[in-house]
Amino acid sequence: AVAPRCGAPDFIHYSLFTLHASLFALRSSLFAPDVTTMKIPNLPGQTLESAFDRSDFGIYIHVPFCMRRCRYCAFVSSTPRSIPEQAYAQAVMNEFDLRYPNYADLNLKTLYFGGGTPTMLSDAAIGKIVETIANRCDTPDEITLEANPEHITQQRCENWRSIGFTRISLGIQSFDTQMLQFLGRRHDRAQALAAIDHLHTAGFEEISIDLIYGGLIPDDRSDAQALASWRHDLETAGSCAAAHVSCYELTLEPHTPLWTRQKRGQKVLCDESTIAEMMTMIPQILCMTRYEISNYSRDDYYSAHNLSCWAGLSYLGLGAAAHSLFASQKRFMRKANTANIKDYVSSLNAAHPTLPDPEFTEDLSPQTHLAERLMCAARTRIPFNPCAIASQIGADISPYLDGLEKAMASGLIERQRNGAMRTTERGILLNNRLDALIFEGCPDN
Repeated sequence: AVAPRCGAPDFIHYSLFTLHASLFALRSSLFAPDVTTMKIPNLPGQTLESAFDRSDFGIYIHVPFCMRRCRYCAFVSSTPRSIPEQAYAQAVMNEFDLRYPNYADLNLKTLYFGGGTPTMLSDAAIGKIVETIANRCDTPDEITLEANPEHITQQRCENWRSIGFTRISLGIQSFDTQMLQFLGRRHDRAQALAAIDHLHTAGFEEISIDLIYGGLIPDDRSDAQALASWRHDLETAGSCAAAHVSCYELTLEPHTPLWTRQKRGQKVLCDESTIAEMMTMIPQILCMTRYEISNYSRDDYYSAHNLSCWAGLSYLGLGAAAHSLFASQKRFMRKANTANIKDYVSSLNAAHPTLPDPEFTEDLSPQTHLAERLMCAARTRIPFNPCAIASQIGADISPYLDGLEKAMASGLIERQRNGAMRTTERGILLNNRLDALIFEGCPDN
């Protein structure tokens, strides 16, 4: 499925969890990296749960504005004629001030601006938010900004480097202009390639691009033509300056324009056999390391933000519809902010700012949190130690051992050294089956 951008990787909020000013006068970077690029540790040789300190956490900032809604999109976003930029940025900063004390004993590891379309905000507004966080937190290892190709200029890329961003995630989706029009994107192939060049020229080494596969332009293309177009997308992605690629299968969310076209009898998805072939082509053509179901990287340029979520770290979600997780030995709590932008802004920008009523708040038992941690770890190709994860949480691993043994017998996971396990390629392809085997052991199920 196309990954939602509300604080954590795609699975977390739509699977089990819900089943889960000038540019500071161009002053020096607020979060300036100490080296040219920031990599997380080379994970092979260690387990996922040991790659981060349990006192680390991430911040996700949701910017729910778009010029127009893509034809496949069901995420929380708004397409206003004018964006309440200053009011929204101030609300995010006020929310951070109100909620940060709960995370003050933790170390900020990653900062991520997602959406929506974060680059709908001016660089000055983005920078003010970063400045507010920088005034209270140490420099995170990774600072990511999602961006659309049509918003990218050489000057903006330079601005983002000055603010301190280390990683840009580009919503390219396809290098095929006709497919982009079918998906409802606003850019074309030339703009996508130019965006990558601008970022590379500005000095960004951590450039990530999103691609979508499985769509079929009705009455125009055959499955064979869609397959050829996807091959060309992968060849282009593999040969450009991108160090990371996320590949998502197109799904038809209810009441989206593409879903409506399908309901009316138009074929907008490729056959399952074609989609399976598209999936098989990805690692063959990209020549990158597959480290998670949908994610591929070159030279260990993993997404530290996503990995930290899969490793079960706490994350603070700021902005309308943002999700948060607070995980400690004493309490595990999940929260979603209101999706009503007007309510969010008015509550936080009042004379005495208050947090708006959340969309939901959920306390998790240690056993439920353990199930989710195991399922998240099993999305990756990185070894994980179930007993070590249970020990971190203070939960009992025994109810899950039978399911893990069945998964090994089915070839979904394999045993590693020192009690660790790792998901196999078969387990990646059949991850829903692996999830079911893990979750069937949860006492709270």
